[in-house]
Amino acid sequence: MTGASNPEMPGASRGEAAGSANAASEAASDAFWKLMEACGLPSEAAAHFRQARIEVLKGVREVIDHRIENLSRTSRKGTRVAVD
Repeated sequence: MTGASNPEMPGASRGEAAGSANAASEAASDAFWKLMEACGLPSEAAAHFRQARIEVLKGVREVIDHRIENLSRTSRKGTRVAVD
């Protein structure tokens, strides 16, 4: 087994855990959309769901931008100056 261990899934690497989470997420998404189709999803509701997905992605982008900003900051230390 390669990669860092995952405390939430003992014996599994983070990559393996992410793969399992992705598979579970896709299965849940498929089931949700099949249920919505079976119920006769109104176009207004579909538009709301589409907008919600966009807003989630915008939120993820903000988190990434914030992290990049924090990592990009350089340490700004003063310079010692001799005083007579």
